[in-house]
Amino acid sequence: MIATFRTQVFLPAHLPAHHLRLLHRPKHQEQLLAEPFNVEIADETFRLAPRDPFRDPPSTTTFLQRMLGLMKQPQDWSILPAFLTELRIAKRRLKSGQFEKLTRKANEMGRHDIIERCIQQVDRTGFALREVRLVREVLWGAYRQAQESEWDILTTQRALQYAERIAHRLDSDDHCGGVKIRRDDPRVQPDVIGVVTLLAAVREVKHLGGKDDEGKVGMYTERLRARWDLATLAELGRDGGKAQWRLANEELQRWTPVWKAMDVASRVSTLRPDLKMWLKSTIPTLEEHLRTAASVVERGSSTTAAATTASSSSTPAQESSISSAAADPAAEKPKRSFFDRLLGRVTPVVEDNAAPTWNDIEVPPASKDDVHPNSVGNNDMDNHEEQQSKSGVTDGNEERQSQKSDHRGLIWYRELRNL
Repeated sequence: MIATFRTQVFLPAHLPAHHLRLLHRPKHQEQLLAEPFNVEIADETFRLAPRDPFRDPPSTTTFLQRMLGLMKQPQDWSILPAFLTELRIAKRRLKSGQFEKLTRKANEMGRHDIIERCIQQVDRTGFALREVRLVREVLWGAYRQAQESEWDILTTQRALQYAERIAHRLDSDDHCGGVKIRRDDPRVQPDVIGVVTLLAAVREVKHLGGKDDEGKVGMYTERLRARWDLATLAELGRDGGKAQWRLANEELQRWTPVWKAMDVASRVSTLRPDLKMWLKSTIPTLEEHLRTAASVVERGSSTTAAATTASSSSTPAQESSISSAAADPAAEKPKRSFFDRLLGRVTPVVEDNAAPTWNDIEVPPASKDDVHPNSVGNNDMDNHEEQQSKSGVTDGNEERQSQKSDHRGLIWYRELRNL
């Protein structure tokens, strides 16, 4: 499938019109089969073969799912900008939901730098921040990195600067830019503003003395209040059901950071009295909404866990089959790297084994001028050995990540309650 996608999608996008006619027109098929025709692209030689442009090209969605399944190490994600660029050249446009999934997976691997690079190269990658759900995923990655570091001073500062740079980019014409602001514009969504407010407030209260000398907490809290009329808290029923569980989980993801941003900002001693009064009157309503959402998710999770436990018992024969598969030396036979096959490599590239981390990213000092007054606020190809899947066995880390993603709203709520 990998080789097919490369030859059927990426290669034709780099061919001139007369070569495409050789590939696509039926009258040239016999000639191509009888007389091999080679073309050279980027120091690599390809043999042209007859191709039906309407039936042969593989599905982008299927290939993307396969690709994400193989990108299991942080260094694997360095390929993303080049991959998105090739898709754009081939006129394969990803949907906003697919960009959301890419962002969520990259954030789980700690590769926020790659997401930001894709955003910076929007004219080549097509990674445009026009949909609020995608902007949320990008900002949630920064917030979660700070949260998982237990609000370490350097990590929190980097996360805030990252979020402010993303907020600043929203004003670009390639993203949300323009004087006219729609009601669903990501720049004015309270839950988007709330993530930046949370990072600024936690940094101020935990590390800078809580006096807001930079004025960031007051500035972001004021913007949050100005846009609070756009806040839409979903009606949550108590009858359960999958749809209600999913809605409640989304509500926890959206509003937990906002609720905690309000709570922490209210502790800033120099915050204006009118802002403190607004926070004091708003927090209880939001807190009650989140408490209801958490109870819905907890009930749904309990029901699902009981059903999973009942159906997960394996027979001795199945366990024996799994053990024999794990002991089979042939199952461990290495394959040619997924990325080598995707990029047409013959000789594997030797890369530094140390994957870049959040703290390795150089962050420029942020200033107040970096944030637009109306807003809320870098292509190496890495080599990775493909892991051969075993029948009936799931990767434990992958399973834990899936569970974490499915329940992350509830996880965030529980973790932030004691902040």
